[in-house]
Amino acid sequence: MADPSLLRWFHGRITRDIAENCLQTTTSMDDGTYLLRESASEIGSYVLSVCKDKKVIHYAIQRQPSGMVGIADGPQFPGPVELVNHHKTSLGGLMTKLTYPCERPAGVKATAYKGISHDDLDEAIRTVLRTEGVVNEEAVRKFKVKMEYVVGNILHRQQPWFHGVIPRTEAERRLKSLSETGMFLIRERGSPRGSYVIGLFYQGGVYHYLFESNNQGQLSIKSGRSFDNLMAVVNFYSQKSEGLFCTLKRACEVSWFEFQPKTEIYKNILLHPEIQAELKKTLLLYEDELKKYRRVSRVERPPVPNRPVSRVSNQIDVKDTWVYEKIYDSKDIVKKEGFKNPFETQERETELDPKRLRLEHELGHGNFGSVVKGVYLLKNNKSVAVAVKTLKEEDIPGQKSEIVKEAEIMSKLDHPNIVRLIGVTQSPGFMLVMELAPQGPLHKFLKKNRNMNVLDILVLMLQVDEGMNYLESQHFVHRDLAARNVLVVSENFVKISDFGMSRAMGVGNEYYRAERAGKWPLKWYAPECIYYHKFSSKGDVWSYGITMWEAVSYGGKPYQGMRGPVIVEKLESGYRLPKPDNCSDAVYTLMLKCWETNPDDRPSFMEIGIILAQYIQNERVKKK
Repeated sequence: MADPSLLRWFHGRITRDIAENCLQTTTSMDDGTYLLRESASEIGSYVLSVCKDKKVIHYAIQRQPSGMVGIADGPQFPGPVELVNHHKTSLGGLMTKLTYPCERPAGVKATAYKGISHDDLDEAIRTVLRTEGVVNEEAVRKFKVKMEYVVGNILHRQQPWFHGVIPRTEAERRLKSLSETGMFLIRERGSPRGSYVIGLFYQGGVYHYLFESNNQGQLSIKSGRSFDNLMAVVNFYSQKSEGLFCTLKRACEVSWFEFQPKTEIYKNILLHPEIQAELKKTLLLYEDELKKYRRVSRVERPPVPNRPVSRVSNQIDVKDTWVYEKIYDSKDIVKKEGFKNPFETQERETELDPKRLRLEHELGHGNFGSVVKGVYLLKNNKSVAVAVKTLKEEDIPGQKSEIVKEAEIMSKLDHPNIVRLIGVTQSPGFMLVMELAPQGPLHKFLKKNRNMNVLDILVLMLQVDEGMNYLESQHFVHRDLAARNVLVVSENFVKISDFGMSRAMGVGNEYYRAERAGKWPLKWYAPECIYYHKFSSKGDVWSYGITMWEAVSYGGKPYQGMRGPVIVEKLESGYRLPKPDNCSDAVYTLMLKCWETNPDDRPSFMEIGIILAQYIQNERVKKK
């Protein structure tokens, strides 16, 4: 089967209107003048647009269950190129033979989706197949349609217009701050997952269009046409308004608000551990077909991308091997209470029944109230130990609804190294109910356990990285990562806490600008957070470096004795925290990389995990 994207008369995924305009403006519209385009909504199907009597006739080319394609009641062919070649000499159901091709301008690539050419899509498919040991170009062509279903449902996650799970009010704020007709963004609804909302600014107002999935997994607005993925939605509505007030014009970029620098879209997102887990399940459907193309045997974990690592570290050798299982995915940890979600079997309720909650003794105080140990009775009558954060009413005036909304989103997050938020209760006072980590915050735990081996501490930091990697994949920015917010379940098991709620409590920028001592965690902040109040995962990476310094220092205080203005001045001059005692050069180099002034120069959490896991494994081998 020939690849249509290599031929100039294939125009990619364009709409009917654009195809007609192309034929009308670039050709004389003689009978038989034609172009081939992709179906706007259905992967693997095409449309043949042909001129006849100065009009354009559109023939749908449907893909059959056999994999062949054809026009209704016409002969079938291996692909659209073969179909076009056939109709150059035979009518076969057309009103005229195909004569003159309408070609794309020189240098213009066929569009797969808005901003993504077919060359880009092919490279994304190659990336996925390489993780399966498949490097054969024949396989790329053979599996192109199947793989487009797979990658098409992933690529939107790193598009500039995709803002993840944010509240409706925040989407409106972002669009109104720019007030440009046709500007748009897309957010994911926290519940139900798999549904999305386009926020569109039009003539002074923001309009929201809900796209939900049908039984076939396709997305559509009410009474609108269906699309196989979100990329196709944006591609279509960027060319045609059809049900919207206007076409989607300029993207409202998430990086303008969350300081997320552009990265290499396809390789980074498709090789992300969370994405790989999804891909692995899907590719099992094609296991038998892939076998004959596979160069090497399938592995349980895909290899780490083979790319230069000098940007991250020139002292740690990162090999194409995944070593997490060897380090902490052990039976001991898996059996720990809190590793598996005890609430996943019960129906989720953000607002909990206060009658099922019993409070016990106080565990400590926080900025917004106290933390109390409690017991929550599940619907299956099983009792689970919980931590209950009681909030001071004077600190949350008018914010309860926002906290409930944020809690609803956060309650959907599920990872062993994240403190799971169970829900809220408003009786007798406003309280957040969370998983219990009985050993308390990491910095206090390490102060009491100074005999703990540094490698074991780094294993805990590897778990913190895993939790942060998960938050990043879910488009969450922590904004307050520190050892005080890493809670210890046991000496070899930790969870990250206190993410997301500061935003819901209305303390956002005001909290971080406050002048009262202890209210502004400046010592953990990246420069762009201090100066521009821009928070991103790369800002969290800076905080991770400080948290690692705290951990390796056994709960030491960063910038001991320095006040805010002095810290800012020293950071500007290039000062960084000194290397802790008993800290290796390799680990300190990783910390320094986390503290690069330019966010683009900092490693991602995925890269940190690869480096740290390999370092731990190498050190363990040396000690044997």
